[in-house]
Order: sequence, then structure tokens, then C-alpha cells
Amino acid sequence: MDLEHRLGLLGIGAAAIALVVTQTDLLPLNFADLNPFKDGEKTETAKFDSSGREIVFERDFDFEPGGQLSIDVSDADVSVRAGRGNEAAIRVYMSAEDRYWGREVFRSMGFEADMRGGGLQIGADDPDIDRSHRRGNDGNVGFLVEVTVPSSCDATISTGDGDIVIGDLEGEINLETSDGDIAVGALAGSLYLRTSDGDVSASKLEGDEISVRTSDGDVSIGVVLGAADISTSDGDISVEIDRMGDLSLRTSDGDITIIADASVQADVDFSGESVDLGSGFTLSAGRVSTHGAQGVLNGGGPKLRAHTGDGTIMMRRRGEGR
Repeated sequence: MDLEHRLGLLGIGAAAIALVVTQTDLLPLNFADLNPFKDGEKTETAKFDSSGREIVFERDFDFEPGGQLSIDVSDADVSVRAGRGNEAAIRVYMSAEDRYWGREVFRSMGFEADMRGGGLQIGADDPDIDRSHRRGNDGNVGFLVEVTVPSSCDATISTGDGDIVIGDLEGEINLETSDGDIAVGALAGSLYLRTSDGDVSASKLEGDEISVRTSDGDVSIGVVLGAADISTSDGDISVEIDRMGDLSLRTSDGDITIIADASVQADVDFSGESVDLGSGFTLSAGRVSTHGAQGVLNGGGPKLRAHTGDGTIMMRRRGEGR
């Protein structure tokens, strides 16, 4: 029995075979159409917060006050807030024009969070994706690592490319970003804040060892209590002094503004393009000129040093306009 006769017994004619072949030829196969995440369609369930941000990672840990938090991410913003209780909560939010592409970038970062060595360690690598391939995929993708911990906590936080925002914490705090701003609330303890390219702002810094540095940006500190070393290579510095410790302020190109009570006691050493002590501040046992001021304020005290290569140093009473 030939093939045509056999197919005839099954009710299938040669014309049907030809039709199937012809229709297949007219419909080229596109493997992208097989992508389960095509245009936001996905087999996994996405989760969003109230503002519409997608949560790509979340986990909670037991975390005692005074514990150690370590965050090292190559390409993400970091936010740490003070919470209540003995718990650390981690959420990673993604913003992306193409959510499928964003998830692919996130998976390539190898994000991890675990309790190790007596502390909570959070890490992620730089996205392991070819840059040319990344540019061809609507590559506007951003991540925010948000962590809530007890207010008493030692924290070491580093990001290669991103901003760092910290709430009110007490402990040994070490913050560093290669390209981003640092903004903090009230920090108390041993404090180290570093950015290679960005501004630094704080509502209050308190401690016996405070260090703030940026290579290219402004520094604005609401209140400083204690000894501090603050510098920028290119930017302005503004600080308000509450309790004096040795204070060093340096900028290569920018203005320095110091706010203090008229009763502040300090040994002053200012140098810059111009110096303006303002009303209420009178130096004794020293000298004041257009480009500098050296002497004693109210009987002397901790060292108050300020230097700018190209800018003005201004000292103003608290409550007085800057």
C-alpha cells in the first residue's frame, strides 16, 4: 500500500500535507517569542511596594543591638535605617525600563546576604554582562539596597557606584563610595565618611574621631560635636560647632563657613584668599589679616584650623545669617 493510500485511510490528503508545509514556511520561528519574561510576562510572581518599585530580594535576620553590619556592593545605592527590636530586614528594589532585562542584570550580580563571622554580610558583584550587549538592551537599570537594623550598630558600607543614605545610628560607622553622595542623619561614635566624587551632608556628627573626605564635592555638617578632620579637594565646607574638639577644615578650591556660639573657646589658625571673622569673635594674642587669622578665642581651647587655597573663610555666630 503506497503512502497516499495509507493517508487516505486516516482521512488526511496530500493537500493537507502541502498546506502544513506551506504555512510553516510562512511563519519563521523567533526564539525571543519563547521567552517567558517577554514584555513583562513572567512565570514567577513579581512583588511591588506601595510606590510601585519591584522587590527583587527580601530577607530578615535575627540581629542583636551592637551587632556588625557589612555591605559591599559594586553598583547600587544603599540606604540604612534604624528600626526597633532585634531584627535586620533587607529589601532590594529594582527600577528598570525593561523589567526582564533588569532581572537578568540582578542575577548577574550574584547578590548574597548571610550571617557570617558574628555579623550580617551583604554583597554583590559588578554586573557580569558585556557592556555592548548591555547598551543594546534598554540598559537603564538601577538597584537600591535598603536595610533596617537596630540603632546601635557597627556598620561598614561600600559601593563602587552609588549613593549612601544613613539614618540615625550609633557605633563605629565606615562609609565609602567611589562615585556618589553620602547623606546621613545623626551619627555618634567613630565615624569615617569617604566619597571620591560626590557631596557629603549630615545633620549631626558626634564622636572623638570623625573623618569626612570628598575629592570633588561640598561638605555640609549641621552640627559637629567632638574632634573632626573634614576636607574636600574641590568644594565648599559648612559646619556648625556645638561641642569643640580639635577641628581641621581644608579645601583646595572653595569657601569655608563656620557657625558657632560667640563664647566658643578655641585656638584659631585660618588661611585663605580672604578671612572674615564676623561680629562677636575677637582674637587675642594673635593677628588678623586679609588672608589669615591666628590667635585665641575666649581664652583658648581645642585647635580650630581652616585652610582654603582659593576661597573665603567666614565665621558666624549661631542664629546669624550666613
